[in-house]
Amino acid sequence: LNMKLISKFMLLSVLFIIGCSGGNTPESVALEFAEAYYRLDFDGARKYCTKHSQSKLEKTIRFIEEFREKAASENKVEELDEPKIAFQNCEISEDGEKAVVHLSVESVLMFKMNSKEGPSDVRFELMKEDGKWKVVYDGK
Repeated sequence: LNMKLISKFMLLSVLFIIGCSGGNTPESVALEFAEAYYRLDFDGARKYCTKHSQSKLEKTIRFIEEFREKAASENKVEELDEPKIAFQNCEISEDGEKAVVHLSVESVLMFKMNSKEGPSDVRFELMKEDGKWKVVYDGK
């Protein structure tokens, strides 16, 4: 009886660990980065970037903040819609160290002068850094 209980516990533990480990796939990291980035949650986006990408993300953040301040002073800022982000596909390199994730992003309205209707296809390159998938942000 104890052996059956121990076996069930072990099985449940393994299933729990497997279920929780799905958080660091190229797809999930790209989706989390995109969600944070398009909501202008740059602190959130930072944690999904490679160390090398941090400086490029910082430049983008400064540019967007300056642009938003200017647009706000001219009353050209529009409320930010909730972005609709959907996974399209993922290509992982043969060595398992690099990936390209394609997402569809819709309803991202940051500024009246720069609004876009309909979905945009977005491509993120990822690489493993310290054993975890990270976005290689290039500033585009």
